[in-house]
Amino acid sequence: MVHGHDGSVLHRALDWIKERIRRDNELALLSNTDLHYLATDIGISESNFRALAPRIADHSEQMDQMMLARGIDPKVVHAKFSALVRDMEVSCALCPTPSRCRNRLQDGTAAETAHQFCPNAELMDTLPGAHL
Repeated sequence: MVHGHDGSVLHRALDWIKERIRRDNELALLSNTDLHYLATDIGISESNFRALAPRIADHSEQMDQMMLARGIDPKVVHAKFSALVRDMEVSCALCPTPSRCRNRLQDGTAAETAHQFCPNAELMDTLPGAHL
């Protein structure tokens, strides 16, 4: 079995599956009214919201990593700009090149190259009071 710094690959995979099931269950528990309001709030249909919601959660951590790489404190951004964060999460979830982002984060070039691929790069440039 392959072991990583924080446990086995199997352990991490099971944790991911459990988290995914928890999020999917939370989505299933939303009332039709709540689902309608959430979808309307981000400007998409309810069916698109159901399809997009798990991807938003999957990409949220990567978006926070991109902020950190660019010298932006994600905690401050989430606290000060919650409505904007929702829009950023949708943009991130719809990004056609998430693997490029992940690779740039891993090789340490995300900050320098973000404008080449990140749909949120320009918006991150404008976040007042969020830089580390």
